[in-house]
Amino acid sequence: MKSCKMFLILIMFFLSCFNTLYAQNIKFVSSSDYEKFHEQGMSSDELFEYAVSEDVEDKAKSLRNLGAYYIKKHLTKNYIKSRNAYLKSLEFDQTQDLRGYAHYMIGEINQKNLANFRLAEFHLQKAIEILLNNDQHGFLGACYRELGTLYRKRGDIERSTLYFNIAIEKQKDILAKKDTAKKQKQMAKAYHAFGNLLEESGDFKASISNLKKAIEINKATGSDIELTKNYISLADVYDRLGKQNNENYNKAISFYKKAAEVSDVDADIIQNNIGITYLKSKQFGKAKNTFEQALNLSESKIDSAIVYNNLGDYYLYNSNSNFEKALANYQKAIVCSVSGFNNAMPSSNPDKSILKESIIKKDLLTFLSEKAICWLKYYESETQKDRNKLDAALAAFQAVDSLVDLMIFDYGKGTKLFWRKELKLIYEQAVKAAYERENDSLYFYFLERSKAILLLEQLELNTFIENLNETHRNILENIYSEIITYREALNEGYDENASIQLIEAENKLQSTLKEKYPAYYESMNVVEMSEASQKLLNDSTILVNYFFGKEAIYAIAINSRGETNKHKIIVDKQLEKDIEEYIKLFEREIDKVGGVYQDLANKLYEKIYHPIIKPWKGQFTEAIIIPDDQLSFIPFDALVPYRKENYAENLHYLIDEQCTRYAYSTTTLVKQKASVQNTRASLLSVFPAFEKRELDQEQIPDSKRLHNSISAFFSKENHKSLYYEKATLDAFKKYAANYSIIHIHSHALGRGMHFPKIYLIDSLLTLRDIEILNVSKYLDLVILSACESNLGKIKSGEGVYSLANGFAHKGAKSIIAGLWELNEDKTPILFSSFYQSLKEGKTKGRALHEAKKKYLSELRNSDDYINMTPDKWAGYVFIGADNTLTISDDSYSSWWYYLFGSLLVFGLVAWRFKK
Repeated sequence: MKSCKMFLILIMFFLSCFNTLYAQNIKFVSSSDYEKFHEQGMSSDELFEYAVSEDVEDKAKSLRNLGAYYIKKHLTKNYIKSRNAYLKSLEFDQTQDLRGYAHYMIGEINQKNLANFRLAEFHLQKAIEILLNNDQHGFLGACYRELGTLYRKRGDIERSTLYFNIAIEKQKDILAKKDTAKKQKQMAKAYHAFGNLLEESGDFKASISNLKKAIEINKATGSDIELTKNYISLADVYDRLGKQNNENYNKAISFYKKAAEVSDVDADIIQNNIGITYLKSKQFGKAKNTFEQALNLSESKIDSAIVYNNLGDYYLYNSNSNFEKALANYQKAIVCSVSGFNNAMPSSNPDKSILKESIIKKDLLTFLSEKAICWLKYYESETQKDRNKLDAALAAFQAVDSLVDLMIFDYGKGTKLFWRKELKLIYEQAVKAAYERENDSLYFYFLERSKAILLLEQLELNTFIENLNETHRNILENIYSEIITYREALNEGYDENASIQLIEAENKLQSTLKEKYPAYYESMNVVEMSEASQKLLNDSTILVNYFFGKEAIYAIAINSRGETNKHKIIVDKQLEKDIEEYIKLFEREIDKVGGVYQDLANKLYEKIYHPIIKPWKGQFTEAIIIPDDQLSFIPFDALVPYRKENYAENLHYLIDEQCTRYAYSTTTLVKQKASVQNTRASLLSVFPAFEKRELDQEQIPDSKRLHNSISAFFSKENHKSLYYEKATLDAFKKYAANYSIIHIHSHALGRGMHFPKIYLIDSLLTLRDIEILNVSKYLDLVILSACESNLGKIKSGEGVYSLANGFAHKGAKSIIAGLWELNEDKTPILFSSFYQSLKEGKTKGRALHEAKKKYLSELRNSDDYINMTPDKWAGYVFIGADNTLTISDDSYSSWWYYLFGSLLVFGLVAWRFKK
């Protein structure tokens, strides 16, 4: 009875609190008010409802305070609620500086806590746009700092460095006008963030210098919490330097301990980091004890998850690996990271719907990956192999793959590439597990999953839009048109407003696809092995797919019957040296290095190709190669199947045995082939020639001869010629949308270039120009008879980022491009033969193959051995869908006119005779 009475008193007390609360009309709600209300029983959702109620006059300020409170108090899903509170404040706030601050906070939360870089970039740019009107605003430097951090996480070191330098300069300007402790703290944060970037990029000396500047400022301003973070980052630098000198590990530990002495903030993180340093320096006993201390200090499940994962590392990597305990700790880390998943069995994994709800996906990715790798190492350690462990590893790798899908939706283009680069080591372990398990389907899946991600997405988008009804297609095409407009503006030079609008338009496209067309995302799956065999192969064609990893090159060959042959090639220093030297041979005249070429070409054939196709050697005449990494620069045509005594005159190349063509991935090739539409071929030829050395470019010999030769194959109505002074960038952009074949014959640069380029008569055609180019949906073939047009930076998970790759993104079904600095005298010979073969009904890939073979055959018969070497003929490669083209020339059209005229005359004569 007494307890019931007490319960009623408590209910009346809370009702009284709520009645008092809702009866008041107040100016704004402060953080301390929120804390009091929360302690009295208000839920986090009720706090939000109160902030926007009629009882609160200044709703904008109340919502900003609520956003700060959600973060401070670590409420459930605090970061999402905090972001939403700041977003809501924008509906009520009319003060520009305060709107700028709200955008800054939304950007910071998206960048720092939610890994939504697309939205983070938009809001930070929006904040800068507003705050630039007030150069004294302390948060202007902070906006640039957060953008620098965002690009650091994306892997764009160059742009990140730019923004950090701007942040520091802005902060100096602000301090010069008004020096306050608050503004000094912002300067310290800029130095700290820049120091972290420099540490990641390997400039440890500069990193230490910037971090020490941050420490000096925070010591002077009494910012103990920030000072603790500075010491942690400084310790992190020395931890990385420990690889060079073991004494640096001791320095790292001393700075971690100094951080703990300054304040008790992040005490669990400090202990955890000390444990990691002990682990790296092989002080295993100390590492375990420190991790256990960190676990006791952890205040949240997320903090505990990180420590459990490191305990897993301790059990996995110490001198006596305990796989069972390692797996148990990795599983605890996963359970702590995902709500709604409580299975303690290491063989179990959360499904995609559960993974989707995690707010620490990046950390969860680490936990799942470590568990998968642990299962694989457990299997490898056994004398009597238990394949169930491989199955468990593969299941965990599949969960990793699902999580990656969820993560990269909110990442921009650059971040997707960055993630693929970071994940390649994990995918290599997945490929390895599938190889060991002899699971062909998963082996093929992981090989494919690591390739041409952005290209696949773009091709899928093109196809998806084309298949929508007119109303829906117009919606998406209008958004995409906006994107192209803003990209064009940025192509003319950096424009702050265009940058913001571009991000907004890209966000709109992604959210529209996600919300209204979920089928788009469901369709972005890699092709299955059986489908690839059925759609791409026949009895005379084989497909060879490569994965170039750190430990090994993995490959699989597939024939039309679905039979497979897997192969693993260990990557050692000798193989790396052989590949590097072989590629370098094409930078000079091969005839001058004699038998060195034969030795290397034969050695690579025996290492990277023959073992893979061996079961069916002699049974096929065509091969589709899906290269990876450095293999993208090797002309397989020019490999040497067997050695001969006389080098030049008798050298037998792989081209003598098979027709070789290439693709960015099996999946993209299937999509490119499916999009082929058989229409009458029309040609846009772009031949700058540089007859007067425009743009300081050498005149291209035989341009006129090649141009006239090609023109003879097309009727006038199906050929637009941009020769010499007509080959301008504007003219190219104007006519590109009207033709199914584009042939550019010019100079180009690709080797080692971030932005490959091809020369037109008045300007450069870059990847960015190609990105905004309007081309025909019937664009079937792009020919870049230019040096290095298929060279560029290797983008892990995407292939070579080249001019050829750029046209593939625009929907070109196939591309012919050059691998190195090509012999311009021989190009007209090759392409005259190529177009002749096309006209005769050969497929595009076969036509290029026949042109090369004809060139070689004629030289062999003439004993012109110098011009037989591969640097003269093997540089052009065919990439993409292989099909025939319908070509008609003037003589063909005239023949019909003559026939029709003759029949007409004959008919008139017959009519008169009859009459």
